[in-house]
Amino acid sequence: MKKILVLLSLLASMVICSAAMAAGVASDFAKEEAAADTFIKGLNDSTVTYESVAANFTPALKENFTAEKYADLLKQVKEKFGKNKEAKFAVLQRFDKADRVIYIGAFSKENLAQMVFVFDTTGKKPLMADFALVPVQEQKQEEAK
Repeated sequence: MKKILVLLSLLASMVICSAAMAAGVASDFAKEEAAADTFIKGLNDSTVTYESVAANFTPALKENFTAEKYADLLKQVKEKFGKNKEAKFAVLQRFDKADRVIYIGAFSKENLAQMVFVFDTTGKKPLMADFALVPVQEQKQEEAK
């Protein structure tokens, strides 16, 4: 009977520990997802301001990526990719001091594009340190004869 009680208490402590560890990851991911969603929404919605997007930037990114560069980026995205029709979360990669969040998006001119966001996780709140919008080229398989 004592062995069963010890086993049950050990199992309960493991469940509590794993839930507590997952809560930190989930909290960080929720903040990262909100920041990425704001950025993606800004690609189409002119009511999303640079200030609302930059609120989630690291100080270094704010310094290098100004409001003028943001406006240029929006113009380039509309010219090259077109209007964003859809964005779906694809991958979360956790590293020691950063997270990489990848979305797959569909645009009016480009069928598929990866939207990659890198977040610095060394502070109290994860902040966007970098981002990229990359067209995805479909690979055609050669038919075997």
